[in-house]
Amino acid sequence: MKNNLKTMNAEERAEANRASFESYSVGRSAEELKFSNTIPSKFRLGWLRSRAGQASPRQMIKSKCQECVGYEEVVKRVGGCRSTICPLWTERPYQNDEADSDQE
Repeated sequence: MKNNLKTMNAEERAEANRASFESYSVGRSAEELKFSNTIPSKFRLGWLRSRAGQASPRQMIKSKCQECVGYEEVVKRVGGCRSTICPLWTERPYQNDEADSDQE
């Protein structure tokens, strides 16, 4: 299997994701696995890595913000987040000047 996801074909990426998911699922509680199955597959591996403590702080923040907006319209909703009371607000991903100027 190739090491770089960008050079993999769709089948190789799917297999790599399955293997990663299985490795991060080992040792998880039934409740945690049940919850992880409610996360859209596009976001699930990032969430599992974060829970396993194998993601960078930046990736963990991104995962939490994605969860907070319900995994819907993530870029738009997280970038335009108005929950300034959130301790992660200043560090949230997808920020842009337009979204920040709306905070006033």
